[in-house]
Amino acid sequence: MPSPTVWTNTAGVFGLVPLAFGLRSLSMPASVLTSTGLASGANASKPDHALPRGLLRMVGMRNIVVSLTLSLCWYRGQREIQGAIVLLMGLMPLVDGFAFKEAVGDREWEHWGFVPVLIGLGAGVLGWLG
Repeated sequence: MPSPTVWTNTAGVFGLVPLAFGLRSLSMPASVLTSTGLASGANASKPDHALPRGLLRMVGMRNIVVSLTLSLCWYRGQREIQGAIVLLMGLMPLVDGFAFKEAVGDREWEHWGFVPVLIGLGAGVLGWLG
């Protein structure tokens, strides 16, 4: 089994993924709407997409806050809290997948694939895997 340092460092690096998604959601909401299938390219900037753009800002900020919180735990050496955060992060793609299934009709597995990875990584950080 990998050492606790490997688990915590892996979780610290993996925690940067939501930061990237969050920054993209805040800086390029029309692009995110188009790439996710929530709006077509020409329509993503129209006024009728104000609500989806606003929701993207909320989700983007959520991702940034979770990422920075995880990074702070990694930096300060708070292994138990870091592991718990990684486990709880598994709820984000789970719920996002259901939201995509309802809104778009598919693409839920683009989110759900992260759930077992996050659970395994959180369990590793917490020392549950040996």
